[in-house]
Amino acid sequence: MNFRYRILGVLGIILLLYFKTFMWLLDSWLYDPFYSHGFIIPVISLFIIWSKRKELKSIQQKKDPMDVYVFAFGLTLYAAGTFWKFLFLLGISLIPVLAGLILHFYGREFMRKLLFPIGFLLFMIPLPGLDMLGIHLQHFTANNAAWISQSIGIEVYKDGLEMYVLDCPILIGLPCSGLRSIISLLIVAAVFAYIIKGSISKKAVILFMTVPIAVASNTIRVTSALLIAGFIGCDAATTFFHNFSGILVFVIALIMLIIFAKILKCDIL
Repeated sequence: MNFRYRILGVLGIILLLYFKTFMWLLDSWLYDPFYSHGFIIPVISLFIIWSKRKELKSIQQKKDPMDVYVFAFGLTLYAAGTFWKFLFLLGISLIPVLAGLILHFYGREFMRKLLFPIGFLLFMIPLPGLDMLGIHLQHFTANNAAWISQSIGIEVYKDGLEMYVLDCPILIGLPCSGLRSIISLLIVAAVFAYIIKGSISKKAVILFMTVPIAVASNTIRVTSALLIAGFIGCDAATTFFHNFSGILVFVIALIMLIIFAKILKCDIL
């Protein structure tokens, strides 16, 4: 059978196996506020693969004996996800299944070139338990923002997730938990770490630092809102500052990542 037709046949089988999973992913990207970025993840992966097309064409196709084990691992995850009706496992299983197919049809060197774009697809799969994690982050942000504000002389009355500066109520809702910022910054940091020149350990450190940077940036955002409410007024804190602070804080966090990469002496292209 023609090589191209074999690949098309395998992709057709994957489409049938993962049809419900793809529909779940699509639904999550449309309605889950934490995963509205899902649509762009496959696009970025495909663009990276396309940018490597000349390198990939020069690689000799050679079946790798590890293909069976990687593919079997993916199918095991798929079977477990089907048995327990755990959609997250079904989504995760797609990664080793794709890797196993690439190893089978193209070989290890080809797979090594595609390791990042295939692994990057993990960002399109919604993690379970994010709502609970978001609640913990809400309380963490509220407690720290209140403490910092009180330490510098702003009178803040805290009632759960609602804080009052004078007569100005500031509610730390789920969007203000910082979870969305963490996810978004992790995605940007992953691409950033892939592009820069440096050792794997340095790139791993940059990714690891993304979470505390995002959490700290979000705490600074909420603290700034409390300070503005105390010194300037409620309207400035809840309208003007609230509308643009999310983008501002994200940019600041990204600058902090770049500075951190410079400290690690990574070459930024």
